[in-house]
Amino acid sequence: MSSLILVVDDESDVEMLFRQQFRRELRAGRFTMDFAQSGDSALQHINDVGKDQDQWRASVSLMC
Repeated sequence: MSSLILVVDDESDVEMLFRQQFRRELRAGRFTMDFAQSGDSALQHINDVGKDQDQWRASVSLMC
């Protein structure tokens, strides 16, 4: 099972930027990426797919 990275950001262009930056890794299947635009939607996503993941790790970076 490849790793799943959940990116949470309220900026609409973040998904495109991440997919472009990591396009080689995504094509190679090293990991998959999902995106959420709020903390609430991220928690819902974790709840929806959490049973399929062995482990969740959190990395928080706040840009003001």
